[in-house]
Amino acid sequence: MHLAVFTKPMPSAPDFRLTPAVYNKHRENCEQTRQSLLDRGMQVETPEAVVNNARRARLIGTFSLVKGDIMCYSAQNQYEKLYVGEGSDAIRSLLLWGYEDDAKRMIPPVLESARQGLMCHRAGIKLQLLNHYFWLTREAEYVRAEQHRWLPEVQRILSDRAPKTGLLPRERYRGDVGTLFITCAPMPTLGEG
Repeated sequence: MHLAVFTKPMPSAPDFRLTPAVYNKHRENCEQTRQSLLDRGMQVETPEAVVNNARRARLIGTFSLVKGDIMCYSAQNQYEKLYVGEGSDAIRSLLLWGYEDDAKRMIPPVLESARQGLMCHRAGIKLQLLNHYFWLTREAEYVRAEQHRWLPEVQRILSDRAPKTGLLPRERYRGDVGTLFITCAPMPTLGEG
């Protein structure tokens, strides 16, 4: 007996019968796709099978978060969208494992994204990702071609600084906390309760 679990809603009931042959066909396709992804990246084998399996599982798990050209924060829930910090880290990890072409197609959505209240913070992360891409690939032409996307971020950092201090403006504490800062109770001094 086989059970199929659909992770995305279908407009109508599937028009096939889940037989062992159909299941095996889909499983084989999945295994071929998985192996094709792994074969495209850097090849590393250690003497520990558990380490090798963990590396492969992590890479496939990272690719499972990609939706089109967007590196999502999660999958199949309300967080299935781009979060610049986490998405940039995941893209960088793929880049370090040799997935330069995949990283290249995922960088533009990061550079184009905007979120009010975190513009300067995100500008720094975007520029850092592009910087890492360049130092790992030395593809200066790609960086030049993306100038229309990254130059506004440089200009934001330069123009938004306070004239007296050179500091950037206060922004949200974090993406899901709208306050600009956290107030804390004063620390008690020695001898106080």
